[in-house]
Amino acid sequence: MKKRGPKRKVWNPAFNPVRSAVFAQRFTGSKTIISIESYSALQELKTGQISLVSLQVLIGLVGTAMRLAKMGIGPEVIEACEAAQKAIRAIQFAKGEATMEQIQAVVEVFDWHQAQLEAASPSEFASACAPFCELIPE
Repeated sequence: MKKRGPKRKVWNPAFNPVRSAVFAQRFTGSKTIISIESYSALQELKTGQISLVSLQVLIGLVGTAMRLAKMGIGPEVIEACEAAQKAIRAIQFAKGEATMEQIQAVVEVFDWHQAQLEAASPSEFASACAPFCELIPE
């Protein structure tokens, strides 16, 4: 009888172990810094005058809320996000000056976003935030 050697495992030639290890690592860091920036930007908006940096934070917040809603976490937020995006565009064109209606639209999305963060897993949050900020795992 012929001796059979060990069965050789055939790997996918397109498999990249380094890339796999990088993408297997999920975001486990805290959301504290992003939350603090969001709170401070919202407080600045409530004064009626907002800086460009804080406006970018709010754009990221509304965009993240929209992406989480499209992923199925709080899909009822989509209409509020569209209203907030429209309000943020108006604030940009007004060079940072906001009306009460515009402020209220952004505050509503902020409240929804806080509820979404409680329901979302860290990896879902990381993928929703990806276009707007860089998350560094701890």
